[in-house]
Amino acid sequence: MIDQPPPGSALTGTDMLSLIARIDDMLGKMEGRIMDRLGDNASAAAERWKLHDIASERTISGIRAEVAILRADLIEHLRIANLHFDKEEHDQIILDARVKPVKTTVQWLVSNWPKVLALLFGILGFLALLGDWAERYLGGIGS
Repeated sequence: MIDQPPPGSALTGTDMLSLIARIDDMLGKMEGRIMDRLGDNASAAAERWKLHDIASERTISGIRAEVAILRADLIEHLRIANLHFDKEEHDQIILDARVKPVKTTVQWLVSNWPKVLALLFGILGFLALLGDWAERYLGGIGS
């Protein structure tokens, strides 16, 4: 049998087989190059991620150090503020200890002024009776 192209075609069966073999060879080479590129890209990406991880760790370590400094400063400021508030509270307690008895005594006197007035008249009356008794029975004071 003679290898002749079918009517309306310029390629013979052998030409078609060699073309398919050629395409298969080219696809195999392209696949190899693609796989090599993917491997190279994966290696480069792994290296980049390694560098990225190192840089991230440095950045995070720096942030942690800054946060530790800020936290220490904040704790110190809070301690000082608490001491200041404690001193103000202490000063207020001292002031209340001095002022409160006066305020409460004055308030009691104002609210109980009739009883206080009766007490004063009672004391004055008692002193008057005592002076009268001293005058009668002791012959007076100062004579």
